[in-house]
Amino acid sequence: MSSSQSGFQDSNNLEWSQLKTDSLLHSGIQATNLQELGKHDEIQSLLKESEQLQKEIGGLFNKFTDINKVIRADIDEFCQICDTSMANISASINEPLTQ
Repeated sequence: MSSSQSGFQDSNNLEWSQLKTDSLLHSGIQATNLQELGKHDEIQSLLKESEQLQKEIGGLFNKFTDINKVIRADIDEFCQICDTSMANISASINEPLTQ
């Protein structure tokens, strides 16, 4: 093999090596971009899920707030009935017995 042929082969090998390196780098960049896109999609999905959960929590909060109002009204009514009953009992105890 002559030195010119050897130089030509070395040049071809170097070019081929550079092409392979460029191709691998390009593939790596594409893979990284795909991973980033995948992460972006995953983040978007998590944000949507978070928003849905926040709406659900808000709905439950409103529901329980309404239920709490009803319970408080029932307790107030019960206490008023109890106070009225106790007043009636006290009044009847203090009334003189008529025979």
